[in-house]
Amino acid sequence: MDSTWHLYDGLGHLMIMLDNLATHSPSENERRLVNIMSLGRDSDKADWGITVIRVDYNAPQTQLLNALSCINDAVQRDLGAAQVYREREIGTICEYRTTKHGWPVCMWRKAPRSAGDDLFAAYKMELLSHFHNLNMATAATVRRKFQDWIVQKQGNTHGGDMRYVFCVILDADTIQQLNEIWCLGSRVATKQRQLQQQQQQVQVKVLDAVPGDDCRGVYKVNLAGVHGLVNFWFTRSLRRHPLEFFLERPSDDGGMWCFRSAEREPLPAMEELQVEEEAAQRTGKRAVRERGGWKGKNKKGVKN
Repeated sequence: MDSTWHLYDGLGHLMIMLDNLATHSPSENERRLVNIMSLGRDSDKADWGITVIRVDYNAPQTQLLNALSCINDAVQRDLGAAQVYREREIGTICEYRTTKHGWPVCMWRKAPRSAGDDLFAAYKMELLSHFHNLNMATAATVRRKFQDWIVQKQGNTHGGDMRYVFCVILDADTIQQLNEIWCLGSRVATKQRQLQQQQQQVQVKVLDAVPGDDCRGVYKVNLAGVHGLVNFWFTRSLRRHPLEFFLERPSDDGGMWCFRSAEREPLPAMEELQVEEEAAQRTGKRAVRERGGWKGKNKKGVKN
């Protein structure tokens, strides 16, 4: 069914499928979950999230809420979580069934949990919104207010929990773009893959609490997908490199730096060891088979 579906929808949909495999494969989410658990402070419950700073206060409240919902929805999709943001910590899901009288009835059942579900349950958006301090604020003002908030939260600006490393800036253009995408997804005729494709194409503005050596201002990250916020968050959390290591330099003076996930990044030492152990296990199994230690066929095709 999947093969027919992808052939029918063309290359664009195939790229979405590949993005999904790269962003929320089970093994990838398990590594991410271990990373989040390692960030827990003492007896505190380990959690993570994305910090959003609002600098536009002219947009209607509905548009702002839609923009925030669009970000949370993109995180959910990239993690492959089953439940929406407001229900992410609930261990049950509602299945609607029709009674003999034609009325829909919600039947609650225990939801199967995956690493993506556990990650999304631990996710929380941090929204910084203050009209007098942030209305139409410049990047320098946003950074200063961001740093003040980090000090209050006793966060570390140099790694680990990325809530204290970078923030997403919600200006007028970004709110409008995300609102339009969210409204598109709410239409009955809109297919979910269209919404997902829009989320993977749009970019949001991001600012680090501490400026980089070369990239000292705002840069761009895709909302979702391989080059999206979730992958950016965990790539930076696991790999302690300068900001510019993760960004693509602008082609002209007026352009902006942007996040581009490398197709093949060097693995951290722990992951390298795991790969070596798995390779050794495969080699050992192959050697046992060649010695005829397992039931099956030997090289001559005769059963042992």
